[in-house]
Amino acid sequence: MTHTEEKELLLRLQAGEREAFRELVLRYQHRLYDLLYRMLRNRTETEDALQEVFLQAYRGLPRFDGRSSLYTWLYRIATNTALMRLRRRRLKTVSLEEPPEGLAQEVHTRAQGGETPLDRMLTTELREHLDRWLAELPPLTRLVFLLRDVEDIPIGEVAAMTGQTEWAAKGRLKRARAHVRNRLEAYLKERT
Repeated sequence: MTHTEEKELLLRLQAGEREAFRELVLRYQHRLYDLLYRMLRNRTETEDALQEVFLQAYRGLPRFDGRSSLYTWLYRIATNTALMRLRRRRLKTVSLEEPPEGLAQEVHTRAQGGETPLDRMLTTELREHLDRWLAELPPLTRLVFLLRDVEDIPIGEVAAMTGQTEWAAKGRLKRARAHVRNRLEAYLKERT
């Protein structure tokens, strides 16, 4: 979406045009679902969180000033929603270390459909291991890794979406990559 198209959509959204909001949902629902699912690892909770994200966006439209892109704004809402849900889980003493529910089949779907290069490269077994290794990371560190290395979002935008400095996001990304690299090396060593 070009900058001009986005400005036009934002004006229509802020004017209360229903079709504009429908366009917004259709444009971003799949990508937001993927992000939320990677964080929450539960389909039902992800669907509820996705509805919550769009409800918050709808309510927040009058205050949205357009300094960031709609995409960045929605991802920020989604990351905050996922992190709040994870905090609530922790308060309820639900383990964040549970294996992901079918994540290997879901995580790499894109709004445009089709496989990503990562899908084609990784075997199902290795993908399942990667899912487990990512689940071992703290939620915010995992989120930074997913946004930067899976979603391919620039680190500055990742920092803005997650409410941290770029330096802090880079540090989390470095730790996540090191964790995955160490697990992968150990996995490959076992296989030889």
